[in-house]
Amino acid sequence: MMSSLDNDDPDNKQGYGSPSGSPPPAFQDGGEGDVITSITSSHGSFLEDSIKNIDKVNLTSNPNNSFTRVETPQIGSDTFGDDATARALKTCRQTVLGPYHLFLKIIGWRKLNPREHISSKVLKCFVQGFNFLWPVFLTLLLITSCVTQILLCFGRDNIEPNAPVNGTYTLKCRTHIVSYYVILDSMLVFAFLYGLYIFRVKEPEHLSTFMERVFLGVITRHGVYSPKTLIRGLQFLLAIGLIWIIYSFCVSIVRIFAHHYFSFDYTIDLEFLPDDTNAAARVVIVVISILGFIVFDVAYTAIVINYSIQCQLMIYYLQSICTRVKDKEWEIDQAIKEISDARQFLSKLNSHMARATSIMLFILLLSCFNSIYGLEELMKDADDLPLIAVTGVLSVIQWTAIFFLPFIQAARVTRSGVWVKKTALEIRSRPFIYRDTPQLELDSFVTYCSNLNMTAKIASIPISPALVLGLSFILGFVLYLVLGIDNDSFLWAPWL
Repeated sequence: MMSSLDNDDPDNKQGYGSPSGSPPPAFQDGGEGDVITSITSSHGSFLEDSIKNIDKVNLTSNPNNSFTRVETPQIGSDTFGDDATARALKTCRQTVLGPYHLFLKIIGWRKLNPREHISSKVLKCFVQGFNFLWPVFLTLLLITSCVTQILLCFGRDNIEPNAPVNGTYTLKCRTHIVSYYVILDSMLVFAFLYGLYIFRVKEPEHLSTFMERVFLGVITRHGVYSPKTLIRGLQFLLAIGLIWIIYSFCVSIVRIFAHHYFSFDYTIDLEFLPDDTNAAARVVIVVISILGFIVFDVAYTAIVINYSIQCQLMIYYLQSICTRVKDKEWEIDQAIKEISDARQFLSKLNSHMARATSIMLFILLLSCFNSIYGLEELMKDADDLPLIAVTGVLSVIQWTAIFFLPFIQAARVTRSGVWVKKTALEIRSRPFIYRDTPQLELDSFVTYCSNLNMTAKIASIPISPALVLGLSFILGFVLYLVLGIDNDSFLWAPWL
């Protein structure tokens, strides 16, 4: 942003608004008091720490000196006064980006920054080494967890009930080990490595950049699309991810007892472990599996919540553009520029992050179907029927709850993209505020918006509200047919 300074010398025409862009060498003597002006600037890179450097520059003239003193206070100081946008962005960074970045650091998808609180060179080298070794350790832990899952015949989405025989509880893996365990676990490890590539190499600061762009660029100060409402929406999405991680961990603990791994009444006979395996070794294997599952759950949440947060930001971005265009806060050329920037952010959302989300959604959908299949095959006389049935129902809720979130957010983004086209048609058909604008500019704006394709994609498929509602109806109808026609299903619950 540019600011101009009044000068007593009429011949001095150079100021902050001059083509050279440099300030005058000195203020003229004889001016009354101090001349104070504020300049707020935002850089195109929007790096992670740029919010700490949003400048509110105080230019002070001293009659006894021929220079200008420049002060750049930090956000949160009294000099900023009532800068609601800066305070809202700082709050969003602390309450949304901070916890989310902590999730990424836990699973090794975000580096620890040695420059934040560390001054020793030795500690900096240690942090750099940790940034390299921690993801390697987690990758090995995940691979080991997948192996132990096969050794324990431990599926997170299905339980094969077997009645104890002569005090021995035998656990057998499902018949198709490769399709059920190996392929699914390989996809999990690949999704983790792909997320590591996205957040470490490809787009390490994209979410911070996008968030600052929305707050500092187009968001309105009041109303439905104010910074306060946006922060609440982002906090709600983050809370959903945290609650899902805790819920998934609790379901895994219940599943351990449903598998009788810690049973004191029966002897556990595992298919791929020797019969003389002691209880301590079995506990270690179970703990390794649980740790791997926790890392997988955080990875699920990191990708799904990242995609959902970017969709939420895109919704506010597009809706704020529509609001400002209707109120004529921008000229037509400025509105086209903002829409073009929004299109670029949407293109990035539909690239790597959409692919990673698609992989995670496929895994979640497969796990959900396996959980439903396990409930369908459960027999009425199965051992510990109530515990196994409750665990199966909790598993279905576990995978279904987080599965629909990206689809709902993507459909909302597509609907907001349609609103951009409707806004262009509205101001062209009834140009009350734009009555002084040439019709050629309005026609160009309508033509530009009509050719836009502002749709969110998952698995390269454009997601719309009609598509989400239609697929939900079809899935519900198929489930109803399975429950109503197949008499051999859900024998343990005839009321279904």
